[in-house]
Amino acid sequence: LEPRAQDVQRIEALGLPDRYLVASFTYHAGLTGLSRAEYQSLIAGLLDDVAARLDAEVLLVPHCGSFQSDQVSFDRANDQGILAASASGRLRALPMLTAREAIALTRGAVLSISTRYHATVFGTSRAVPSVGLVTSYYSSVRMAGALGNVGLSQFAIPLSEWTAPVVAQAVDEIAEFDAELRRHLREVHELR
Repeated sequence: LEPRAQDVQRIEALGLPDRYLVASFTYHAGLTGLSRAEYQSLIAGLLDDVAARLDAEVLLVPHCGSFQSDQVSFDRANDQGILAASASGRLRALPMLTAREAIALTRGAVLSISTRYHATVFGTSRAVPSVGLVTSYYSSVRMAGALGNVGLSQFAIPLSEWTAPVVAQAVDEIAEFDAELRRHLREVHELR
C-alpha cells in the first residue's frame, strides 16, 4: 500500500513539526482493568516522557472513527482525553486519515508507539522503529507477531511494564540504534 500524491499533499497540509512521532491508541482500555480516565492518563504521561526524551512532538493518529469532522467518537474522542491528561503541550490530535495518508505521515516519524496493530505494521513497513503497547493476550499475539516478523519483538511491551522507566529504556535503545534499526527494517522489507 503506497501513498498517492494527493495523500502526501493532505499530510503536508497539516503543517507537520520538523520532528514528530506517531501515536495511535484504541478508544477503550481493553482488558487492562483501567478506567478510561486512568488509561488516558497513563498514556498521556508516557507520551509526555517520550516527547521529552526524543525532543519531538506527538501526533495522535486515530484509526477508528468518522471522517466527518463534527463526529468525534472512538479513537478521536479518546485522543481528546489523552490531550486533556497531558502536561507537556507537545501532543496534537489529528483528524481521521485514510490508510494511505497514515502511511505517508508515518514514514516521516522518528517513532511509532501504539496499542493498535496497524500502526505497528505501518511503522515497520516504512522503516520506522515501533513500540507496541499490549493491552490483552490477543493484543500480545498481534503485537509480538507484527514486531517479531521484523525481529523487533522486544518492543512489544505488556501492560504490566507500561512504566516510564521501561518505556524510556525501549525509546532510548531505539534512539541509540536508530540508523541500524532503520537499515534493518529496510532490508527486511526488501526481502519480504
